[in-house]
Amino acid sequence: MFWRALEMESLTRTRMEHPTPSSPFNAVDHKGKNRGRPPDPARRAAKHQRMLHAAVKLFAKHGYEAVSVEEVSRAAGQSKGAFYWYFHEKEDCLQQALQSMLSEFEETMERLAMSSGSARRLLAEFVRLEGGPGAELFTLCGLVAHLRQSPSQSIRERVEEVGRQWSATFRKRIAELYLRAAREAGWSPEQIAASDFEEIALCYFAGLEGLVWHVQREEEAGRAPSENERAARTRQQLFIDAVLEHPPVRAAGEP
Repeated sequence: MFWRALEMESLTRTRMEHPTPSSPFNAVDHKGKNRGRPPDPARRAAKHQRMLHAAVKLFAKHGYEAVSVEEVSRAAGQSKGAFYWYFHEKEDCLQQALQSMLSEFEETMERLAMSSGSARRLLAEFVRLEGGPGAELFTLCGLVAHLRQSPSQSIRERVEEVGRQWSATFRKRIAELYLRAAREAGWSPEQIAASDFEEIALCYFAGLEGLVWHVQREEEAGRAPSENERAARTRQQLFIDAVLEHPPVRAAGEP
């Protein structure tokens, strides 16, 4: 019996080290799929991004606490098990989603700053909110607004940090776009020097926040765009036009 046990142990070791197609130790199953093969990095990254985008949209629309892991996974077209492949827990998903959203928004603003299109048209793009950079801004504003109401202090602290980062980036790029738009509109060097484009960007940002608030309230109530929302859009567009069509009269340094 002792020698028989040694013989079986040796046979088992040989099969593991040199598996045959019919061996249970072979890595390929009967369907020809490799059980031990690691997932394709590109596909995994794409699925990860889909999960993050789904989480951002749901958290922005319904709030972090109101959304379950199952809902995020389902919206991304993946399983609950896949969620835990990418994230330790739901809060880890939120942290990654915030960072991803911030990075994407900064990249969008960088592309706008480097684009050769009309700066005035680009400023108007944000007023639309339905697509392009305006849609990103709308989602980010909604996400930050919901997370500021979270009962978790750590989440509130994190979102305040993110809010400061993206608003600073946004105002900086908007100031640059207004400067470009002013030059395109034919402002003189003296008129440009007499203007505070950072202050103009701050007013523009405040108007957009009010517009986003109106749109969010209507969406949450399931209503069509209201008169208040349309008025907010009109005011924002008028602000863009008024600034560019009425440059300062006095030159810099004049009383």
